[in-house]
Amino acid sequence: MKSVRTAALPGLQTLPQWWEHRSVRISIQALLVVIFSTAAAFGKSIHPAMGIPGSSALYWLGPMVLGAAVMRWKGSGVLMGVGVGLWTVPFGLHNAMGYNMMLYGGSGLLIDLIANLPGVNIRNPFGAVVIGLGAHLAKFAFIMSAAAMSSVTRHFLIVGVLNSLGLHSAFGIAAGFCGWAVFRLGQGAGKKLLS
Repeated sequence: MKSVRTAALPGLQTLPQWWEHRSVRISIQALLVVIFSTAAAFGKSIHPAMGIPGSSALYWLGPMVLGAAVMRWKGSGVLMGVGVGLWTVPFGLHNAMGYNMMLYGGSGLLIDLIANLPGVNIRNPFGAVVIGLGAHLAKFAFIMSAAAMSSVTRHFLIVGVLNSLGLHSAFGIAAGFCGWAVFRLGQGAGKKLLS
């Protein structure tokens, strides 16, 4: 049976023995969750306000798809999404922290669920696009259900819903593809460095 380091990085036999320890791997995974959730929250906070529904997905969902592709760890999507919510105050994200934890945590849950479907591989463009689309539509559904419960915004809910759905779909697909593209570039750069 292959060791963890041989299975994780084929062709690289020189990793130190400490990598074999479970606590080290879990610590690195936790650090990666923090890094990618921070990148997603930072991206959400700096995206330019264009007034186009769903356009921020490239900034927050792209890093989450990339993080899930790098980690390939069940539950990493949910943890990254909840992490984005935890960064609400430091990054000045819209909405309350609990709302954002549910909003982005739900998107992360969809990343995890779709990534575990047979035939869906987050490390190829089709899988990343499907995952990005599903995760962004989960966010859209969450926002729409919250808006439907609000007496203030209910009267404008019908206007522009299909347009907004289309834009969320397009930006979700684009975010998934961008996450995959960055993963692929990093993978290629890593192979060049190691050869």
